[in-house]
Parts: sequence; structure tokens; C-alpha cells
Amino acid sequence: MIAGSYSDPTVIRVGMDYYLATSSFTFWPGLPVFHSRDLVHWRQIGAALDRPEQLRIAGLDTWQGIYAPALAYRDGVFYLITTCQGCGGAFVLTASDPAGPWSEPHLLPFEGIDPSLFFDTDGRAYVVNNGPPVGTPRYSGHRAIWLQEIDLKTFAMTGTRRVIVDGGAHLAAKPYWIEGPHLFRRDGYYYLICAEGGTKEAHREVAFRSRQLDGPWEAPDAPILSQVGLDPRRPNPVVQAGHADLVQTPAGDWWSVFLASRPWSAKELDYNAGRETFLLPVAWRDGWPVILPPGVPVPVVAPAPTLPPAPGGEAHGGDYAIADDFRSARLSPIWSMLGTPATTWWQTGNGSLRIAPQPAPFGGKAQPAFLGVRQQHNNATVSIRVASDGAPGARAGLAAYQEVDRSFALSVARGADGAR
Repeated sequence: MIAGSYSDPTVIRVGMDYYLATSSFTFWPGLPVFHSRDLVHWRQIGAALDRPEQLRIAGLDTWQGIYAPALAYRDGVFYLITTCQGCGGAFVLTASDPAGPWSEPHLLPFEGIDPSLFFDTDGRAYVVNNGPPVGTPRYSGHRAIWLQEIDLKTFAMTGTRRVIVDGGAHLAAKPYWIEGPHLFRRDGYYYLICAEGGTKEAHREVAFRSRQLDGPWEAPDAPILSQVGLDPRRPNPVVQAGHADLVQTPAGDWWSVFLASRPWSAKELDYNAGRETFLLPVAWRDGWPVILPPGVPVPVVAPAPTLPPAPGGEAHGGDYAIADDFRSARLSPIWSMLGTPATTWWQTGNGSLRIAPQPAPFGGKAQPAFLGVRQQHNNATVSIRVASDGAPGARAGLAAYQEVDRSFALSVARGADGAR
């Protein structure tokens, strides 16, 4: 649905409009926000973190930064709650328009990651998130799902903070790294969906339900989404599926967005496009949501929702091209940089992009003069037209960036003997 490193998707519907946000890690602007009318064609309408004074992301490893946001809406206010690993912990942003501007971060004083908001029918609001278990963990990766009420006028946590799920769907099996919780109500039940199994081969989505918020919570025998145990040599494999969020259409149909990856070999970790956003329908069976039955691979092509598309939506999957002629005075939202900028070292407009060289080396933790788009195809052609007029030692060109210590660049350098 949205190819490339757009992971940990969260989705809501407001009227006939759907809004989606994803993780951004250490890339800036942070927390890209998309809009759609049909759940298939999306347009990025902004980023919730687009002003340097909102949040400082600097000196971090690529795996740190902004993780697992969750959107919510009530009474004309949009909420986006998330965690910044290494740069402040949990916080919530608000906006009257999801295109922005979004507020300054409201910091939340609790331990853990992956928070989301839940509005109950009595008007009370709650935060549900991953955190350490009570007492000593029983095994490596033993985590818990916590619940606590929040006052959205003051953003103060109130009432008792309590564990509602300890360990995972079946504690005796020692499930590890339960995270990404989302709460909702249906037919008299509270439902909780979570990711389990870490972010690699064992990643999956599980479900719980209860008549009461405090439980007891029950879980079905099987995950509601998993690609674990499938033949790695199957055509067009999709792996590591999980971290889902659900949304209901006006007609009552349920759909899921979730992350997964497309490896370019039979090895699950051989992928370069990152963890991407996928879309599949949700079936309700015996009172449980099911995205895919066990053993069923994620299809390459699936029926689309029966929703009318809106003008301006774009395809972000399949065979398509990305191009920028730099005629706008503002950078297109497709571009990202590494960390929050301290200065404006780029200039766009009049058909060109000018980048002032920075002293930070490419491949370090300081911010280099680097602008990138997410790789969205396993097979693609990438090209630029570049002219370098920098000082001796400056380099300009085309780079592929995966992590701080995993990248390469093709560049023009200027030395004492001229360009090379």
C-alpha cells in the first residue's frame, strides 16, 4: 500500500477521510502523515514534526528516534502519541488539521514504548502501552501491556497504572516483546491487538478480548496475522508481518494496515526497502478479528475496498516513478534528512537543489548534508544530475543509506588535482 520504510502504521477514519501516520526513526521531518479516501491511494499531507523547536533528534543511532505512533480523534482534535527513543520518551501532539501545524510535544511520565490512545464510551481517555512486567522478568523479552487514564486537557496521567496483559497471548509459551497495542470496542467487548515476537522472523499480530477493561483478557489459539513458518522459496514472499491497526468503513467493513517486508532472496533479512505498510481486509470469525488464517501468505494482489477514490491520491506500490524538478520553493515531503537540522543548508526552487557542504561526514551520527527518499522498489533505476563547486575535500553525488555504518556513496570530489 505504501512501499518503502513506512513502518508501524496507524490509521483512523474521520467522516469519509482516512489518515495514516508511520514511524520516522531518526529521519526529519518526523512522523509523516497521509490522507486517503479509498485506503489504497494516499497523499502525504505533511509531517507532525516539521519545526526544529518541536523536537531535537541528534547524535542517535538509526534504530533510535521516533517509533510506533498512534493516531486518535475526538471533538475536533487530532492526537498523535508516540515515543522518541533517546530523545525524550513518550509524548503526544495535537492538531485541528492533520496536515498541520501540530503542537509542541506534551511529555508523558511513564516507562515503556508504543503508546496509543483509547476513548471509552463514557468519555474517559486511556493510554495503553508496552512496558516492563511487574517484578523480575521471567525470561528474555518478557514485557507487559499497561493501561492508565489520561486527562487530555492537562495531559496528566491519572488513576492507577496497571498491567492488563502479562507477557503475551499465551504466557506459558514465553511470548516475547509484546508491543504496538491498540484498543477498540465491538459488540460489547473490548478488543486489544498487539505485535509479538520482535521485529524479525517471528514477528506476528495477536488479539485479546474482554468484557471489562481490567480483564480478564482471553486470546485465541492462533495469531490473527503471521507469516512465520512459510516456505521461504515461495514466489514474491512477504515476511515479518505484524504491528497492525484496524479501521472500519462507513459501510461497516473492517480493514487492517500492518508492517511487513519484501526480501529479495530466500533469506528473510535480505531486504533493503525497510518495513513497509500493507493493507488487507479483516474477517470476523466467532467474535475474533482475522487478517490472515495461519499458513496463508500475504497475497501480491488483493481486492481493494469498495470506496470511492478522491482526487489527489497517489499509488505508492507497484511499478511507479518518483521525480522532483525542484521548482517549488519548499522541499517536497518525499525528502528526508538525518536528524533535526540546526541550520538550513539546502535551497530549492527555479529547477535546482543547492546543498551547502557540511563538516559532518556521511555515515556518522552528526548531520551530514544529505537528502534522501525512501527506497520503494527492490529493482529500480535512480539518477540525478549533479554539479559540484565545493571546496577541496567536498563530495557531492548519489548515496544509498541503510544505517549509520551501512551505506555507500558515488560522488564527485574536488582535490588539488581537480575533480574526480
